Amino acid sequence: MLVKKVDDATLRVVTQGDHAKLAADLLSLWRVPELVQHPRRSALLTATRHHDDGWQGLDAAPRVGASGEPLDFVSLPLELRVEAWQRSAQPSSGAVADDPWARLLVLRHSFELTTHNPSPVASALGEALEEEMTERLEPRFEEREVLESDYRWLQLADQLSLLLCIGEPGPCSVDRWHGLWRDQELYLEPFPLAGATRFSVASRRIANRHYPDATDLAVELATSRWAHTEFRLLPLEN
Repeated sequence: MLVKKVDDATLRVVTQGDHAKLAADLLSLWRVPELVQHPRRSALLTATRHHDDGWQGLDAAPRVGASGEPLDFVSLPLELRVEAWQRSAQPSSGAVADDPWARLLVLRHSFELTTHNPSPVASALGEALEEEMTERLEPRFEEREVLESDYRWLQLADQLSLLLCIGEPGPCSVDRWHGLWRDQELYLEPFPLAGATRFSVASRRIANRHYPDATDLAVELATSRWAHTEFRLLPLEN
């Protein structure tokens, strides 16, 4: 899950699945010719919407740290994160399992995450994912270049969604877009949408306090109301 400190008393929590949905919503409205006319647009959107499906179990059973803080997706023990990456990349059923190219894109995403976490368990998964990608692409070497090009769009949407959900105010840069993030508004240049657009993500607000154990945190989340946190994307004025 994603955890954002709203103020001294409040935390905002977003599940990995809702973060991924926001990423797909963003990408679906990205109005640049190479994406609007993309021959694998459907697979790109499917992969983006489902790239974190393997986190469902962890979102349903949140953990707390040694100081009683809710553990987010970067604070969980690496072994648990690796298991989530593997579940995302190797689904047995669902939209990604049914779309070979979407599955390759999610494989590529999980592989990317292993490269940023040098450890025996992450490296072992990375090697397995690399082998699976190679098997699915061989002997068409040129398709690996296509995969890398397509993966850039998933990565863009993922990073933008993370920025909206948990980013700190200030200047920002994602791929070839630059801008400013402040007060729930993201200003971008060059502007990639047809016009200023509102987006939202499902979220819950919980007390920013010490949680003695995972059960206490789970009860707090279960009794917190779901809401929609809204954002706006606007052109950056020069």
